[in-house]
Amino acid sequence: NGDSSDRTAEHLDDLRATLQARNIDNSIITKNVIPRNGMDRIDFLERLRNRSLDPLRRSLAQWPAEDTLIIYLNDIYYDSDQVIQLIETNGGSYDMVCAMDFYSRFYDIWVARDLLGDPLNGSHPYFHDQESVRRMRHG
Repeated sequence: NGDSSDRTAEHLDDLRATLQARNIDNSIITKNVIPRNGMDRIDFLERLRNRSLDPLRRSLAQWPAEDTLIIYLNDIYYDSDQVIQLIETNGGSYDMVCAMDFYSRFYDIWVARDLLGDPLNGSHPYFHDQESVRRMRHG
């Protein structure tokens, strides 16, 4: 959404500055990268995701997996400090971490999964799997 008129690009520039101040390499693209042209939303997001991986694919040898984090921001409001907090989840010891998107309820139930791979539900405690519930309650 970097080409939108709601200051998204400006906020992404702030995030880029925050990451650079912490010596975190990043690739934030804020210009119209892929025209949507009536494309289905999910297909469009898939193309954007794949396009965002191009720098990684081009220089894979320079990106050791244990030191590489990939962050996707979609059509949500975010604060750069919250993105940093997300990066620092569990002291950086994780394979994947995801913020939760709310729109009066937990919104992304169609894509979010618990530790067992089962879909989440829209209301607290969100998870069906008791281990996932336990981990959520302990941060």
